[in-house]
Amino acid sequence: MTNKAWFFIKGEERNKFLNIKFYFMKNSKHQVSLILFAAMFVFISCRDDEGDRIGANATTTDTTTTSNAVESREEDFVTDVLDMNAREIAWLNAGINKGTDSELKAHAKKMLADHNTLRSELKDYAQKNNIVTPETDTSNVIDMTDRYGADWDAEWADEVTDDHQRFVNRFERAQRRIKENTALINIINKALPVLQSHLNTSQQLENKLEKRS
Repeated sequence: MTNKAWFFIKGEERNKFLNIKFYFMKNSKHQVSLILFAAMFVFISCRDDEGDRIGANATTTDTTTTSNAVESREEDFVTDVLDMNAREIAWLNAGINKGTDSELKAHAKKMLADHNTLRSELKDYAQKNNIVTPETDTSNVIDMTDRYGADWDAEWADEVTDDHQRFVNRFERAQRRIKENTALINIINKALPVLQSHLNTSQQLENKLEKRS
């Protein structure tokens, strides 16, 4: 209502109107403050909700990334060891077929049985966990055409010792890093002492054969 309009209101009604108008004018600042406070509260609440959603998404992403990294680490171990094992089996078969030292042949036969067992266990694990394990080409693994007799035996022992040192190192690293996969941990814990025994015997055989060559 304009100033001219309320001028013509008379008596008690005019006083009521003026009181109402004065009340709203007096409290307008408080109303504006309440409106601003309410708007700020809504804004902060929305930001908190958005932050919670972002935090939840980040947590999910971090968990997924960690899980994928662990799975990749375990797959790498299985495929790496199967490749190493295939090459080692080639060396052991060569020792049985071409070696001249009786202790070398016996040692190679014993190690071959253990490595075939390791191969079967890892292949079985890979199949159950959908891990692709390509076959390793071992046709060119053995290259000692210029060695014969005692020299061949000594070179063979040197190669097998180096291979088993790499085996032990790989298994010890996996033992430190793989913590929750019970099935794979059992394979590692079972094989590592056997591989360490192979390494010790190979080193002794290498020392003996080097003196003969």
